[in-house]
Amino acid sequence: MGIKRINIIRVPHGNISSFAISMTDVEQETVVIYSGDTQPCSNRLKILVHHAKIDCAELGVCLIHEATLDSEKVTDARDKSHTTFKEALQVGRELDAKLFLTHFSQRYNYFTKENIITEYQALEDSLKQYFTNNTQIAFDMMVGDVNHKRN
Repeated sequence: MGIKRINIIRVPHGNISSFAISMTDVEQETVVIYSGDTQPCSNRLKILVHHAKIDCAELGVCLIHEATLDSEKVTDARDKSHTTFKEALQVGRELDAKLFLTHFSQRYNYFTKENIITEYQALEDSLKQYFTNNTQIAFDMMVGDVNHKRN
């Protein structure tokens, strides 16, 4: 990696300090953004993309974003300052990013193959297409390709 720039920005997570971080790799023309613990905040993450483009205007975006709760638990997600599965997909689509979903709540034990299928089936068609073409489910010790050229 030819990391040229690292940026950090505060993201909303209740009264607890939480930060998103971006690393710009100008050789691969990619910016990798890790959301940290946060509510949906695509506008804040877009600031990181904007700063990364100072070094390379045609960057691809790879977003590693939490998806703590299932899509029906929006109220719980707001109360706990987290993001639902569907909201994480919406943020990824807004950033035109390759998306890795992570930080699934063990408390609700919702992250099973069956529940992912249920989540997928409840999505509108445009999010289904985004999920199918741009999204991976992250797991411990996973190795994934972060390079992503913008559409």
